[in-house]
Amino acid sequence: MKNPGHTPIFLKIKKTYPLILVIVFLAILLTPLANLNLNPATFNSTFFGRLRLVRLITDVRVAIGDRVFANAIIGKDGWLFQTSEDVLRDYQNDMPLTEKQLALLQQNLDEIAAYFKNQGTSLLIVVAPNKSTIYPDYLPDEIQKINPKSRFDQVVEYLQIHGTTQILDLRKDLIAARAQQQVYHRTDTHWTEYGAYIVYREILKSLQFTHPELVPRSLSDFAPISEGKVSMDLATLIGSVRIKEEKIVLKPKDVSTSSVHNLRLDDGRWVIMSWNKNQDLPRAVVYYDSFLNPMIPWFNDHFSQVTYIPHYAN
Repeated sequence: MKNPGHTPIFLKIKKTYPLILVIVFLAILLTPLANLNLNPATFNSTFFGRLRLVRLITDVRVAIGDRVFANAIIGKDGWLFQTSEDVLRDYQNDMPLTEKQLALLQQNLDEIAAYFKNQGTSLLIVVAPNKSTIYPDYLPDEIQKINPKSRFDQVVEYLQIHGTTQILDLRKDLIAARAQQQVYHRTDTHWTEYGAYIVYREILKSLQFTHPELVPRSLSDFAPISEGKVSMDLATLIGSVRIKEEKIVLKPKDVSTSSVHNLRLDDGRWVIMSWNKNQDLPRAVVYYDSFLNPMIPWFNDHFSQVTYIPHYAN
């Protein structure tokens, strides 16, 4: 009696199985390329599964210990740092400003400050430090400073000697505050809301020289609320959705006395405008970037009117 497990049909299938497996594997492999358009403008949108593939590769690289990515690096204890826009070069202080550049900057700032002063307006310039300035101990040991003095050190020192423009240096306050709370996100370029509170407090304290009524709330006037673990900008930048961090927001306990409206400009920017019930308070115009976002609702109740103008187009 013939063994049914060795019929000619079974043997034929057994012989062709590797070929079938290769064909199926190639079909799966080539599926993302089915509708691929090599036009650079549409390449990303027509590469089926591209985002999922990027995320998978990133997660594998992180798992095997890779630390260097296109626009970010992974430092100690999983801290992510931006490398684009010359952030690391700025940390290493290898791009010092010349005396001519410093003089021109001082002249331009003082002319702007003088113009506003003639209009009865105070000018305050606030510089947001890079995360590597506040948390340098989490950078890889291979990244060392080339010169001890940063460009911002140069600007602050030059303005103190030659200029009159008020510029707020937040570095000491943020470094001191990190002993009590985490002031920058581990996986984001921006400060946490605790860091934002320190900045909000110091901005109002700086403005008290001309407007003593601008008294910041105490930290106890805010309720910390967890939004759970989320993927933040540096994790997203390297293409990972597995790297997440808990996000805490600080919500004022009292009810706001302001109303807010948004206005879209022709260049795509959204201008935020706030009006307070108390019209005896001073007015403000704020030219800002994304570092200010968490503080916008906090400032509104300190001014009769605030116009927030982003420097970037959406």
